[in-house]
Amino acid sequence: MRAAPTLALLALIASTAVAQEDVSQAVQWNWQLVPADARPGSEAELVLVAKLAPQWIVYSSDFKAEFGPLPTRLKRPSSSQLELIESLRSVGAKRKKDPSLNAEYGYFSERAELRQKVRLPQDGSPLQATLNGQACYEADGTCHLFR
Repeated sequence: MRAAPTLALLALIASTAVAQEDVSQAVQWNWQLVPADARPGSEAELVLVAKLAPQWIVYSSDFKAEFGPLPTRLKRPSSSQLELIESLRSVGAKRKKDPSLNAEYGYFSERAELRQKVRLPQDGSPLQATLNGQACYEADGTCHLFR
C-alpha cells in the first residue's frame, strides 16, 4: 500500500524538476480585459497575472535597469492600433536592493500582477502586444528571458 504515496512523490519531484528548467512551466501567464465588454475606441485595463512555481521570481515593471535585472515591459507592434496609456503598473511587487549593483529593483514571487491602461483599436482589430521580462530560479541563480 506504500506504492501510491511513492508514485505521488515521484510525480511531484518530476514536475518540480520540469518547472526548474522550463520558464514556460514555472511562470504561467493569464490575462483579461476589464471591463470584459469594452467597446472599440474605449479605454480599458489589461490585467496580466502569473502564477509562479516555488523559488521562481519575475522582475516587476517599476524600476530602471541600466544593467542587472531586466524589468518587465509591454510592447505593441507598430502595426497594432492598440494604444498604451500611461505605463505598465506592478501590483504588490516586493522591493530589494542589490548592494553589488547599488540598485533597487522590484520583483514578484508566487504571483505576479501587472496592469496596463489601454485604448482599444477604433476599428475593432485584435489586441496585439508582447510582454517581455526576466524570470529567475532563486535556488541556483539561473535566469531566463520570457516573451
